[in-house]
Amino acid sequence: MPVKRFQGNVHESGWFARGFCGETGLIFRGEMLPLIAEPGPETRAVVPTRSPSVARMVATRRTGPIGTEDAGMQKRVDDAVENSETVNTGNAKRLYAVVIPALNPDARLLRLVDDLRRMMSDCPVIVVDDGSGAGARTFFSELLQRPGVTVLHHPVNRGKGAALKTAFRFFLAHFPGGAGVVTADADGQHLPEDIAAVAAESAAHADALVLGCREVAGAAAPWKSRIGNVLTRGLFTLLSGGVRLADTQTGLRGIPRRLLETLLECPGERFEFETAMLFHARDRRFGFREQRIATVYRDANRETHFDPFRDSVRIYAVLGRRLVTLSAVRFCLSAVASAVIDVGLFALLFHIVLPAAGIPRLIGAVVGARVVSSLFNYWCNRNVVFHNGGRRSWDWVSLLEYYELCAVIAAASYWGIRLALWLFPGTEVVWLKILVDTVLFIGSFLVQRWWIFRPGREA
Repeated sequence: MPVKRFQGNVHESGWFARGFCGETGLIFRGEMLPLIAEPGPETRAVVPTRSPSVARMVATRRTGPIGTEDAGMQKRVDDAVENSETVNTGNAKRLYAVVIPALNPDARLLRLVDDLRRMMSDCPVIVVDDGSGAGARTFFSELLQRPGVTVLHHPVNRGKGAALKTAFRFFLAHFPGGAGVVTADADGQHLPEDIAAVAAESAAHADALVLGCREVAGAAAPWKSRIGNVLTRGLFTLLSGGVRLADTQTGLRGIPRRLLETLLECPGERFEFETAMLFHARDRRFGFREQRIATVYRDANRETHFDPFRDSVRIYAVLGRRLVTLSAVRFCLSAVASAVIDVGLFALLFHIVLPAAGIPRLIGAVVGARVVSSLFNYWCNRNVVFHNGGRRSWDWVSLLEYYELCAVIAAASYWGIRLALWLFPGTEVVWLKILVDTVLFIGSFLVQRWWIFRPGREA
């Protein structure tokens, strides 16, 4: 059967779909669909989709009319459109789809999809062409002829995060009973058996984001990957309240549907989306589970589309925004307000109250002002900055922990300044104090946010 390619826009989400048009029918996602011929130079093919919001997609090719329209053909197409709004997912509670974003792939993508279809025949595969060049069209064309495979297209490169979101939208709309997705890379780094293992782990833990973790510290990983992973792991642990992950940069992830539904609003269009996803899951009280996978790097990872400079900047911007959050701004304002109270009360006690009472002015003013200002700071941080007050504005446990932290910070400030003077002899001590206390201020914020006033902790 002669085959000619067609292309058509789909809907407002911006992705494309492609298929192959023969003389008597349309091969779309491995299925033969009838054509509806219309008079004139255009032949229009009604292609059923599984989305209630898109009842049908119309693909157009500029040729002469082919075939003849009859009532039977029209009814078959209308029935296909109507029935396509619901997918037969088998056991919907455990159905997972495999999502593979791809940019200029090679034959390894075909082998991966074929292996997945053999090992996980019940799991559909969604491939997203993220603006690949003409040289890759053959591979996507071949994928379209495989049953159970969907290929979505971006007309231009939009980034890995955007490609994943396109697939997530498609899955949520077309598989209403599906349990979730497993994301994998197209370059052969993720083995089919590892993808299947992550899918099984995710199906068993619907309240967790499952990460396929490589042995990134091993000799098989390129040195740039090892350094980058160590840095992002450490920063993620620091900014997430102590969550330790072995591999924060893995692209092999099992994502349950409940998390998937919220990820469309998660910021990030390129590689930084995967970092933002971790914080997104953490903030929504999802757990993390790690599945050990093989460490595979092809040709020292030279074929990666990761830009060491631009994508690293985007990732660390996510980490920076995580630090400078609204609660961080409120924390700074709380500290400023506490300092104003401390200085004002010190002046009042030192110059007016204590002289009249005959009490030593300096020690009395320092202690009195610091006690009142610290109590204000504790109350403000608990109830305004971190919204941890619940039904009570204070409790003994968090109050004691707060003052323990104050004592630790005071001691750390003293010893930190002494260490800085030893490391940088001759430097003005005031500047060293500013540097040390700035670091301690950030540490105080993180300890209070993720421990003393951590989410969900109430008296």
